[in-house]
Amino acid sequence: MNYKLIRSNRRTVSISVLQDNSVTVRCPLTMSESRVEQFVNGKKEWIDRVIKANAKICGANLPVLEFKEVLIKGTRVPLIISDANAVTQSAVFVKSKSNIKRLYINYFTEELRSAGFALSEELNIPASDFSVKAYKSRWGCCKRDGKIILNYLLAMLPAELLRYVIVHELCHRIYFNHSKEFWNLVGRFEPHYKILRNKLKAFNYLTNLY
Repeated sequence: MNYKLIRSNRRTVSISVLQDNSVTVRCPLTMSESRVEQFVNGKKEWIDRVIKANAKICGANLPVLEFKEVLIKGTRVPLIISDANAVTQSAVFVKSKSNIKRLYINYFTEELRSAGFALSEELNIPASDFSVKAYKSRWGCCKRDGKIILNYLLAMLPAELLRYVIVHELCHRIYFNHSKEFWNLVGRFEPHYKILRNKLKAFNYLTNLY
């Protein structure tokens, strides 16, 4: 099996499979090649399951992957190459595919920030600010100074998943970790967070698309 091996000053070994089915193994600097191989072989069934799941996601989202359609709040609309960049309820117009990111950031930033502040007030968990940027590996980030950064791609997701991500990041204002207490707090505001978390994974392919 082909995989990318990354050695670093870590104590544990981990493995990940991206939407394009590329496999990455991270391990300690001193871990032998034979132990790495043994670890990978032990994960083969899991890797096969992930690859099959990726194929299913790819098939279901082919129009988006081929840049024929694009998502707005969980709904697919035509992506049309035009002489202007614009978002409408029925279609998204761009001069080129490379304009999608900037268009979404410009068009949806204030809407995403407003959603953040509204939930902050609803949950009574203060945040010093909300901002929007492009991330390749996360949907949001909570800083120690109270600022929360949201991935612009959240504008492509259904409202329930946008809410879950914002709730997740706001809960980091109370617990700056992923402890049992943190997840209990998330569950207080989103009782079905495990279901939402799994639904969110089905959209991970977007982070490497634009």
